[in-house]
Amino acid sequence: MLFLFLGNIWSALAAGIILPISVLGSFLLMYYFDITANLMSLGGLAISIGILVDSAVVVVENIHNFLQEPDHKVHKLNLVYRASKEVAMPVASAVLIIILSLIPIFMLTGIEGKLFRPLAITLGFALITAMVVALTIIPVISSLLMKKSGKGKTSSKYLDFLKKYYGKILNFILRHKKKAILAGFSAAILSSLLFLLIGKEFLPTLNEGTMVLQTEHSPTISLQRSLEDNLKLQKALMELPEIDGVVTRTGSDELKLDPMDFYQSDNYIVYAPRSQWKVDNIGELKTKMRKIIDNFTGIQSGFTQPIDMRVSEILTGVRAAIAIKLHGDNLNLLEEKSIEIEKLINETQGSTDVIRTPLKGQEYLQIEMNKKALGCQGVTVKKISNLIESAVGGEIISSIYKGNIKRPIFIRFPESVRNSAQKIANMRIKTPAKGMMRLGDLTIIKQVEGPLQISRENGVRQALIQCNVEGRDIVGFVNEIREKINKDVKLPSGYYVSFGGQFENQQRATKRILITVPLTILLIFIVLFLIFKSAAQALMIMLTIPLAFIGGIVLLYFAGYYLSISASIGFIALFGIAIENAIVMINYFNQLRETGAGIEKAVKNGASRRLRPVLMTAILTMLGLVPILLSSGPGSEIQKPLALVVFGGVFSSMILTLLILPAMYIIVEKKIEQKRKF
Repeated sequence: MLFLFLGNIWSALAAGIILPISVLGSFLLMYYFDITANLMSLGGLAISIGILVDSAVVVVENIHNFLQEPDHKVHKLNLVYRASKEVAMPVASAVLIIILSLIPIFMLTGIEGKLFRPLAITLGFALITAMVVALTIIPVISSLLMKKSGKGKTSSKYLDFLKKYYGKILNFILRHKKKAILAGFSAAILSSLLFLLIGKEFLPTLNEGTMVLQTEHSPTISLQRSLEDNLKLQKALMELPEIDGVVTRTGSDELKLDPMDFYQSDNYIVYAPRSQWKVDNIGELKTKMRKIIDNFTGIQSGFTQPIDMRVSEILTGVRAAIAIKLHGDNLNLLEEKSIEIEKLINETQGSTDVIRTPLKGQEYLQIEMNKKALGCQGVTVKKISNLIESAVGGEIISSIYKGNIKRPIFIRFPESVRNSAQKIANMRIKTPAKGMMRLGDLTIIKQVEGPLQISRENGVRQALIQCNVEGRDIVGFVNEIREKINKDVKLPSGYYVSFGGQFENQQRATKRILITVPLTILLIFIVLFLIFKSAAQALMIMLTIPLAFIGGIVLLYFAGYYLSISASIGFIALFGIAIENAIVMINYFNQLRETGAGIEKAVKNGASRRLRPVLMTAILTMLGLVPILLSSGPGSEIQKPLALVVFGGVFSSMILTLLILPAMYIIVEKKIEQKRKF
């Protein structure tokens, strides 16, 4: 592509050499600042490949033009120096603006900050390295490789062809400047309306290459029965050709770091080789597995992935994508209302793997003291409590040594006695009169149903319903659930619903972005004002941002992706990338006017002269993103929305910078000149 536009192999080589040097420099900076080479940090380098060439392209392209000047008296080194100096300010300014546009990414917190901050850091390292190389090493290499032709014209016939038709289109645009500007910003407004139709989510699901099937039985199930049912489920799942193995863990782990009861299990699915699959994707496999699970009564299930499950549990306390939390004081009322909410969720489009953790269902042994009988027999409450504690709870009576380890001797009644209210009632207790009385004659013993667990958040009891979402965006799903709850579920005073999981992460990240992005835009505007010493020109450059967003929004919508944090970062990255070409073009307009050229002449000549670097930087940036767009390996799910937005945004920015920006410049500068005359 460099050779195609420059028409000279040495010029193309001089510009292309920046890639290995910049990448190497980035790795050195990563090593110095102790940044590991991981999925996201390397992703930052992958995304920057096309952008890295931009600085070198602008420098080499300008040197290429200077060396073709028909002035044989000027030494080649002097021409190289003048050409490099002419674009040094816009190149450095553009890189500075791109780095400033990354500030919102650095300000992210939580999992999104940990994910994307390495990407922003390595992208910044690469840009700084590329700028330094472009302004120092590239001019030296160009002076060695490139020759002074003095032909006064480009040697690329492709560029001559493009300039010819670009000139015709630009003349048409400049004859209808106001209409062209209106059309451009109308397209931006229409794309913003399209933006409202795009669903929102936290992050695209990362394919970890394995799956976890979470199951919950009835809370009253015994450990033995739970293990038996899990074994039957494992055998049924193993009949699927797509599954090579199932490893199940029931209850808590050995270190008690993952508190679960006997009725809760995690089934880790081991996939068979893809060549043996009879389905096309994971979604179809989940459908087949759900049909098998439906044959087992009394089992609630949900799908997740090992890393996703652990990270979600640590950050939000839930394992599913969405957690609906009902808060209140009365357990019976919480149970009743949570059942109503669970029904609404099951009726909502997109809901899958709905699991409601029951609050009640645990059997308790309740012993009430018969104070009248105790008084007659002279038996104290403490004596009965001690008997129950020793017989049911157990008591350490001594200890023995096994080697160097001291082990306690623990005694209590057999499980068959402890689990029977009737047998506990038949226990004998000695009275002060040396007689023996049945425990049932002194107390009222019965089995009652009580709370299975009491969960709290911020000191308030809660009922939890978890679910995943398929076929629609999470934010839209939560908004619909919220409306249904407000309409159909009547909650007493003091009871309220909150939402957690990925939705909570998405809301937190969005709030952070909405705060930092306007501040970053203001900072970029101030920097542009300091560079150009003109608020009007700084504003013109800033107006290229909504024009750049057009392509990103359109491509994101028609590709079927949601607006995730990944896509949002793509839009943030567009701030600097879109401004880069505008800075180079307006700076050259100003340089031509300083030589005495009129506004329209400066714009026409400047736009034609800057056609090549604008096209080259934009096309090379898009080509650098193609491998990411076509990739399907681990991590591609997160990087694709970002690359898609940047690809579409750079394309629309290229078109509109070449057509709309010259028209805006003429209108604004003519008005400024008229004001100066008065």
